Amino acid sequence: MKRRWKCMTVLGAVLIFWASVSFTASADVIWEPSGDFYMENLDECEYDGRDYLTNGKEGFVVVYEKPGDSKEVARIKNGKRFYVGFTYKGRGGVTWAVLNLWGYEPEAEESLEPDVRDGWVVFENLAQVYMEEDFRAEHESGFADYQGELDGYEIKKELIFWDYPGSGRITGRVEEYFSGGDSPVYQDLYTDPDGNRWTYVGYYYGEEGWVCVDDPENGELSLSYGPGAIDRELYPAKKPEGEVMPPKTNAAVMAGTGAAVLLVVVVTALLIAVLFRKNDKNKGE
Repeated sequence: MKRRWKCMTVLGAVLIFWASVSFTASADVIWEPSGDFYMENLDECEYDGRDYLTNGKEGFVVVYEKPGDSKEVARIKNGKRFYVGFTYKGRGGVTWAVLNLWGYEPEAEESLEPDVRDGWVVFENLAQVYMEEDFRAEHESGFADYQGELDGYEIKKELIFWDYPGSGRITGRVEEYFSGGDSPVYQDLYTDPDGNRWTYVGYYYGEEGWVCVDDPENGELSLSYGPGAIDRELYPAKKPEGEVMPPKTNAAVMAGTGAAVLLVVVVTALLIAVLFRKNDKNKGE
């Protein structure tokens, strides 16, 4: 009996430990790219965790299997939004960003290799998107406390979640039959320039975002303002075509540097040889 009790105690402790570890891991999940390059260069990859728009000067971007490589995995037109998990800066000074391509459905004019989950693009070919965290940093000082404005609200068709007020981007919908009568946990209250009130939901049946208190189920809100500004000019989107020379890779830069160093070594050696010859000649005289 004691042995059985001891086994049950140990098993219970293990289950509790596993549950706590699993919960902690799931709460702090960070998307990481696949492929050997990332795993082999972990120390040199910096976490980014933002969304960007493709923005190549040619009207599209070329995505490579890894930084400095010539193998293309995708060609995508400008204006497409992707999540960048990490960036990598090589010795040649070229900064690369890894795009999460999982689930992306290319247009007919674009290309994407089968089963490709992610790929690397030159960072300067991306435009930073204004996100909820930017909105919060800009307007948080004007937030008020939520005072129960939507308490008891019953969803008629679907509750709509927006990236942030004025973003024009719906991040999720929770239909009436899904809610089961449960109410979201609302926090913060923001009043926009049009007088509309908004409140934030951190998690509700897998969705999160801002809900318009005054019109929570309208997916076509008419607002006098729009999303936050992108950090740079957007080049017009064009059909990906023609050959694009890969950027000067770190290997090319290092090869050029190595050649220059070798040239200096050779010239130095020749100069030393000439000087020694002169010294020997002077001694002979």
